[in-house]
Amino acid sequence: MRISIRLIGVSGMALALLATAVFVSTDALAQAPAVDSAAVQKFKRMTEFLDGVPRFTVNTQSSQLLNEQLFYDGTTLSLYRPSEGTYATATAPGTIEKIVDFARETVGILLPAADLVYHGAFPLMMQDVSLAAVIGQAVIGGVKCDHLLFSR
Repeated sequence: MRISIRLIGVSGMALALLATAVFVSTDALAQAPAVDSAAVQKFKRMTEFLDGVPRFTVNTQSSQLLNEQLFYDGTTLSLYRPSEGTYATATAPGTIEKIVDFARETVGILLPAADLVYHGAFPLMMQDVSLAAVIGQAVIGGVKCDHLLFSR
């Protein structure tokens, strides 16, 4: 599964996350501190950046066979299934936090990486973290990205 977050209206800035199965040797983890402050700071900067942008686009790619596109413009949620040639729209709440809840509770759609787009997500997502590490870097969509690992 590949998840990339591209920001509209912010020149020169793009964030991306790569969600994959991570295989880390136990020797490497034993030598590294359990919670790497560099990983925490990178994650904190990303969530603070997302908190400050007025709008953004999330593009995801999944290995599942589901082919659908979801659009939200601040007032309307639209779902498009190109393989079926169908779409549906619904009046939606006006904040990103409420649209995530609306999509899950009312429409039954779980949005990939939804936890990352909540305003003020950092403190909540860092609760009970027992492992944080910078795994390496990857280029996603032409953007060099840090690959981070967090565990509770």
